[in-house]
Amino acid sequence: MRAAATALLLVLAGPAAAQAPPAPAKAPPREAQPAPAKGQAAPAPAKPAAARASPAPAAGRTATLAILDKRSGAVTDVTLKPGERFTVGRITGVLRSCDQTPPHERRETAAYVEIASVPRPGAIGAEARPRRLFAGWMFAESPSLNPFVHPGYDVWLRACTIPAPVTASQRAPTGPKAVQSASRASASARRER
Repeated sequence: MRAAATALLLVLAGPAAAQAPPAPAKAPPREAQPAPAKGQAAPAPAKPAAARASPAPAAGRTATLAILDKRSGAVTDVTLKPGERFTVGRITGVLRSCDQTPPHERRETAAYVEIASVPRPGAIGAEARPRRLFAGWMFAESPSLNPFVHPGYDVWLRACTIPAPVTASQRAPTGPKAVQSASRASASARRER
């Protein structure tokens, strides 16, 4: 009975069901590397080209935060790199990250900021420790999306600056040809004097 049911399913499903599933693709064979000589460390595995060429994610980025003291009405602009701290009045904070969309997309700028209260001088016990007031993403184009709510201060993101990546054609030349061209330039400058 079981054999008849299996035969009926194969007939109804057609020839595609009778074929075995395709075998999974095998990885290409690895090239053999010579063993390191006695007393030498094994060579590090090669990194992909994209990993070697990419700069550090936070390198050169800066964010500008605006801080409004509601009691005095003073606005303070603070420019920070990721990991840097700021203190204004009774609040302190740290910029963890900032990012913006690529130029060909609609502009959106965001920064991850952590803000805490500064303990009052002479505070004792739990009041002597900073208390976290805010931790989250702030958006320059829509500050009301995730606002910092505090009775004495307003903090919002004004901008995030990310330097453009340097391409190979923009880098300064190095090597013997660069030395020759630099010496030619200095020689021509001396002749003009």
